[in-house]
Amino acid sequence: MVYEHCKIYGPYIWRDGRKRVVIVFPDNVKTVISYAKYLMEVHLDRYLDPNLETVDHKDSDFTNDVIDNFQLKTRSEHSSLEVPRIKEQLFVCSLCKNSFILSGRKLNDAFQNRLRGHTGPFCSRSCAGKATHLSRNDPRVVVHNIKREKYTLKNPDIIFNVSNSNDYL
Repeated sequence: MVYEHCKIYGPYIWRDGRKRVVIVFPDNVKTVISYAKYLMEVHLDRYLDPNLETVDHKDSDFTNDVIDNFQLKTRSEHSSLEVPRIKEQLFVCSLCKNSFILSGRKLNDAFQNRLRGHTGPFCSRSCAGKATHLSRNDPRVVVHNIKREKYTLKNPDIIFNVSNSNDYL
């Protein structure tokens, strides 16, 4: 039986609002897993393959931890359906006036930097370095609005919230 001789603590609600359990195995090895994964493993009476399987909430409500609301998916299947793909954007560097495109991780980093009050984005590390020595009131330092517009997926059953005015800074 799965987790037969283990100590189970929780479920605890973490900062992200999701429930997790702490499992202490008989050899005192501790691990933290999602409550949904724990419930599914107990229900199936087997451990899920950590490299292949994941538990998905059918109704996309991660607080609804009813076993009928769970479905097993491969990790690649789950990520292709659930991870929003952010559209690339064209920017003009405020220092050298070169145009450049940001996409993926770099665009997300630029968006997070804007939330923190940083200037930019810039076309290169060189321009970013030069801009740090200028004041925010310098007319050469332009603060770009970054919109997090998402691609629409091929699966029409999945609906993502399209960017709204709160995504602008």
